[in-house]
This record gives sequence, structure tokens and C-alpha cells, in this order.
Amino acid sequence: MRLDILAEIDGKEKINIEMQNKNEYNIVNRNDGYASGIYYNSLQIGDKYLNGTKTVVIWILGYNCFKDGNYHEIIKQRREYNNEVFSPNITTHIFQLPRFIENVEEIKTEEEQWLAYLSGNLNKEEMEELFKMNRSIEEINKIVDIVMTDQDVMDELNNRILAQQLENLKMQRAHENGEKESAIKIAKKLLEKGNTISEIADITGLEETEIMELKD
Repeated sequence: MRLDILAEIDGKEKINIEMQNKNEYNIVNRNDGYASGIYYNSLQIGDKYLNGTKTVVIWILGYNCFKDGNYHEIIKQRREYNNEVFSPNITTHIFQLPRFIENVEEIKTEEEQWLAYLSGNLNKEEMEELFKMNRSIEEINKIVDIVMTDQDVMDELNNRILAQQLENLKMQRAHENGEKESAIKIAKKLLEKGNTISEIADITGLEETEIMELKD
């Protein structure tokens, strides 16, 4: 597993924050893996299960994963008989940015302020108003501006994006035999980075003759 952000609060809670724009239809499986893995790994050898660290997984999504409901969904394990919470140890929060944009007309709470910023849906004037409401967001935005103009940071970011695209391509190949269009895009990027024809063929599944044509 590769977590986006893993934080610990006062040694009492572990918070995993995941941000995802594209619906890859695997959020349930990934959430189960992240949450159970974090909780289990919080135990030391010989620990009692009562000593496990409370785990919270937060998803910030660029798509709506539910057809109905609120933009902020809270999910816990519950008994079917009376809807009573079975386990307080693992909680999932799902924030759906498109539904947030559709349903929230006036930004009031701190939660709404941060989601408005993360949505990338505000114009310059609205951003200035948001900064007046929440100076912490303004400070974060200054850092983001600096980071996004740092070439070393951008190179690292592009490498991570490419790595994620390669991982996605492998998953697509396993389930659907891959999509040629995605393979070609990745092959072009790998060519730019200086990978050999045989390496690219091995990674993308394209024929070496097809990759040679891209090179020309």
C-alpha cells in the first residue's frame, strides 16, 4: 500500500488522507486495505488488541462516488439489527467535491472553507474573500505557489505522476488487457526520459516496432 498522507494526533489517532480525482471504482477495497492495515500495524508484538490506535481514513474526491446523500459521508461499522455502532476504532470520511460545489451556495464553516479551496473552483475575487475568512489557507496557498514554481519539486511531482500512471496501466492490463491510448502516452513520456525501447515495451506491453514509430 502507498498512502498519500499519514498523520498521527497525540499518539491516539492515525489519520490517513487520500486525494483522488478519477474514479477507478476501487475505493471500497482500497479503504478496507488502508484502514485495516493502519490499525493492525499500530499494534506491537505481544500487544493486546485493545491497544490498537484509532484509525481515520479521509477521502477527498474529485468525483461523486454515491448517487445520493451529502457531500460529506461518514462511514462506520454498524450492527444490521439496530444500526448501533459496532466498532469505534475505524472511521471513514468521504468528501465529494462535485457535490460540495453543487450543494453549498455560501461558504461558512471552516470545513467548507478548506473544501472550497481544494475544489479549485474559485475565481480570484472569491479566493481573496476566502483568505480573509481563513488566514491559514492564505499561508498554505503561498507555500503552494512557491512549491509549484520550484523546478526540482516539479520534476519530483512529475516523476510521481508518471509512477502513478504506470501503476494504473498495470492494473488496467491485469483487468482489461490495457488501453492502448494510455500505453502510448506513457511510452512517449518514457522515451523523453531516455528509457530503452525494450524497457518501454516491457512496461507498456506495446510492440517495439510501435514504440520505434513514436520515436520517429
